[in-house]
Parts: sequence; C-alpha cells; structure tokens
Amino acid sequence: NTLLNQTPFSINQFTRADKLITQTHYTNLSADYSISDLKTLGVSMNLGVNAGDQPESIRSVWLTEAKVPYLYRVRDFSALSTGYNSDGSIYYRKTFTRKGEDFYLGASFSNSLTENTSLFNENDFLPIAPNVGLRNNSSISFINTKVNNQIGIAQIDYVLPYSEKLLLEMGAKSTLRSIKTDLKADSLDNQIKVNDLNRSNIYNFFENVNAAYFNTKYIFNLKYTLMAGLRLEHTYIEGALMPNMISQTNSTINGQNYLNLFPNVAFLKKMPKDQEIKFAYSIRISRPGTDALNPFPTYNNPLDLRFGNPNVKPEYTQSLELSYNKSWQSNHFLTTSLYYRYIENNIQRVRSVTNEGVSIIQFLNTQYTQQYGLEFILKNQLFNWWNITTNLNVFQIAVSGFNLTNQNFTANTKILSNIKIGKGFDFQLSGSYMLPQATFQGTFQGFNGVDLAIKKEFLNRKATITLNISDIFDTRDIQVQLLNNAFNGSFMRKKESRILMLGFTYRFGKDDLKTFKKNKKIEYNTDGGNGGI
Repeated sequence: NTLLNQTPFSINQFTRADKLITQTHYTNLSADYSISDLKTLGVSMNLGVNAGDQPESIRSVWLTEAKVPYLYRVRDFSALSTGYNSDGSIYYRKTFTRKGEDFYLGASFSNSLTENTSLFNENDFLPIAPNVGLRNNSSISFINTKVNNQIGIAQIDYVLPYSEKLLLEMGAKSTLRSIKTDLKADSLDNQIKVNDLNRSNIYNFFENVNAAYFNTKYIFNLKYTLMAGLRLEHTYIEGALMPNMISQTNSTINGQNYLNLFPNVAFLKKMPKDQEIKFAYSIRISRPGTDALNPFPTYNNPLDLRFGNPNVKPEYTQSLELSYNKSWQSNHFLTTSLYYRYIENNIQRVRSVTNEGVSIIQFLNTQYTQQYGLEFILKNQLFNWWNITTNLNVFQIAVSGFNLTNQNFTANTKILSNIKIGKGFDFQLSGSYMLPQATFQGTFQGFNGVDLAIKKEFLNRKATITLNISDIFDTRDIQVQLLNNAFNGSFMRKKESRILMLGFTYRFGKDDLKTFKKNKKIEYNTDGGNGGI
C-alpha cells in the first residue's frame, strides 16, 4: 500500500482477547509394588485431552509525524485448538541396609499432538472524514498448524555413603526429543481457498542429550564440608525444513554438535551459635527451546512477526555465591547471599522495524548478561500458628551485545504469610513488588500483586478443599519501554490475572507421603550442567 510509504510515521495497536474458552480433561494412574522391603517397582500413566477457542481482535492506526491518522486496519481472527498428551514411566528402586545407599533406574516416554486452526479477516480503512471510513483493502486467510512432540528419557542414579564423612553420587541420563511442526497457510481468492506456498512449511527438530555425572561430599571435623562434582554432556541437534508443499526434499538448516564439562564446587563452614558460611561456584547450560530455533514466523499479527533462529547457540551461566546463614532458637532464620552471575551467549529476543512499520522479533545470541547483587531471606515463626517469610533481592544488571549495553540498578521483594486458623484451616497471603529492570533493548517496567489462598482439610486429612484468588487488586500487567537508534516504542499487556479457583482433593489408599516423596520423578527438560549439586 502506497500509504505506508509516508515517513516518518508511528503505529498504535490495540489487541483484545477476552473470550478465551478452554476445556481440559486429565487422568492419572500410578502403582507401586514392593518386591521386598528394599526393592520397589513402580509404573505410572497419564492422559490428557484439551480443546479451546481464542478469538482476538487487533486494531491498528497509522499516524503521520503530526499524529494525524491516515490508515486504519482491523484484523479479527479465531484460533480453534484441539490436542492430547500422554506419557508413561517405569522405575526400579533398591535401597540397602547401609543407611543412605540407594540405586534408581527409570525410563519414560511422552507424546503430545496439538492442532490449531486459525481464520483471519483483515480490512483496511481510509479516514476521509471524522468517524467515517472508506474500505481500501480486505483479505481472508487460514492457517492450520500441527505440532507433534515426543520425548524419551532413560536415567540411572546411585548414591553410596562410603563412610560417615564421605558420600559419593554418580549417574547418567539420556534424553531424546523429536518435534514435527506442519504449517499450512491458505488464502481466499474469489471465494476459492488457495494454498500459500510462501508461508506453508514443515519443520522437523531432533535433539539428543547424553550426560554422566559424579559428585562427592566430604565432611572435615564436623565443621567443614566440601562438595564437588563434574557433569559431562554431549548434545546433538538437527533441524530440517521442507520449504513448501511442492518441494519434498528436506534441507538441514541447523546442526549443533558439542561436548561440555561442567564443574561445581561448594564449601561450607559451620560456626558457633547456629551460624554457617557457604561458598559455591557452578557452570550451567541453557539450550535454546524450539520456539527459539523454529524458523516459522507467527502470523497472528502481520505487523508484529516473531521468527526463530536455527543458528542460535546455547547460553552458559557462571555463578559465584557467598552466603551466610543464622538461626535463633529454631524460630527465626536468616540467609544472606552475595552473588555474581555471568551469562555468555545470552539468548535474547531482538526487535527490528522495517520501513513499512513491520516489527520483527528474532532470537539472537548477545554478548553477555552480567548480574551481581545481595539477597536476604528472613523466616520468622512468630507463633505456632503464624509464620512470615520475607525475600529481598537488590542487584545491578547489564545486558550487552552488538556494541550496545543497557544497565540499571533494581530490586524485587516478596512477602509470604501463613496462618493456621484452627480446625484444619490454613490461610496464606502473599505479595510481590518488582522495580523496573533493564532489558537488551529497553526497560521492563516491573509489576506488583497480592494473592490469597485458603485450605481446609477434613475426613482425617484425606480430603482437602482449596480456594485461591490471584492478583486480588488486579494490578499485574507487563509494560515494556523500547528504545533503539532506528525506532522507539512501548507496549502493555494485561491478562486476566484476578482469577478465583476452587479445588477438591481426595487421597485414596495408604497415605504415606514419605514413600511418595522418595519416588523420583523424571523431568522432561534438556537443560543441564548443574552437576547434581
């Protein structure tokens, strides 16, 4: 449209999605069999189905430098979704007569399929007079997206208390993940649906992570404790893109193959009067998720596109922490931590704007993010029926990349109050507050909110009713101020955060929470580098 060539200009957009409808059904079946007093075999199966509709309406207004509107765009769409997820796991655990010795072997598999069908209706209007519009352009399009996600995990762990002073841990874990995304785009031409080959794609993603770790813990003279560990990880990632429905040849657009060794060490010293000091150092890895790697753009809003980047690399975090712990008569606890974190190859969403006013967000590795600060955690048991936990984190953050650095001094705090009213009633009130924080291209303005929860147990603690109210005063929203040499802008996103939820739980069979907690759950994630410490 030639009207979009007027420069300079600005765009105001308002998106509304207040009729979200979702239906979710979930079932779980698990069983444990005690082969003997020291051996346990367990299985579990989960199945969930869901469906939903999320209609949205986007209103866009182009304004000249004098803030005079010269084009209106109305884009309405509905997104119907259906899907299911299933997973199963099996484990074998053996404990030994030696206290603390433990062997665990487990495997799991998860499969999910989600299909989204969207209908887009877009119209442009020219403002020829106040409150009067002349339609200039209109279009109708469709997008169908199918995502199949499969994850398989095998894990083995062994804990050996070699002596009263020495503890050894070792294990291995293998994770296989496969994700297939099939996107088909159509447009309406003279009332005939025509496939849009420029936007239709198939993307196959495969990831294999194999890891092995060894940890040790040694106690010196009952005052000093040394914990050290190493984790060796190998990662292989491959992504293949089928450009359109005509081409049947997959092209590998990203392949990553790397080996990492992650050391971790912690030193603890106990001091008189219930005090202790701890020093810790660790390296972690955070791999890019499929959203960051998938080259498919999002088409919900053609003026605000988001692309994955198949070449984005993992980020590495080095952490140093010096902490001090103090307790008073088992009623009051204080933890103070001085920390430093350096994130190399930090994965950021980087925004750019075309001459036509299209905003494009792409995942890129910036140079680093650096953070250092001081954190306080104070827990006070004021009475048998009332305790308060207060957290305060004050820190400096700097984000750097592409010859740009943005930094500021900020803080956040959270207060959690738990009250036992009596007769099985528990009352919890929490509040949080976050000051503005620097991002790579601007400032996250922070937020605050208050939550309330009430719990009642009855029938000899087998049944529980819970009532939760989130964001009581409806104050939580996301506001970001963007600043760049080529553009500036701001956006505010407000979800329906004030929500009331009522839940009921009933526990059948033997209520043995200690046994339940012992059964290790295999996590469906591919981050690593924590060395098990």
